[in-house]
Amino acid sequence: MKTYEIVVKKDRKYGLEKSPYVMGRIIGILEGSGADVIKQTFRISEGSPMRVCITANDEQLNRVKTAITKSYPFMIDIVKC
Repeated sequence: MKTYEIVVKKDRKYGLEKSPYVMGRIIGILEGSGADVIKQTFRISEGSPMRVCITANDEQLNRVKTAITKSYPFMIDIVKC
C-alpha cells in the first residue's frame, strides 16, 4: 500500500464553485474502490485547492485514476507522497 494525494484544482469554467461537488464525487469513487482515506482538506474560503490523502495498492489506484480522469481530466492531480 502506498500513499497518494489527490488535489482538486480550480476548474477554468466554474472556478471554485464546482470543487465541493467534485470532491464529493471523488470521495464516493474512493469508497467504491476500497482505498483508505487518511485526511481531507477543504479550504474554499482561502482559495486553495482541496486535497485528499489516501492509501491504495496498484489495482485500487488504477480504478481511481480511470474513474476520476474520465469525468474530470483537467481538474484533478494524483501525486505520490
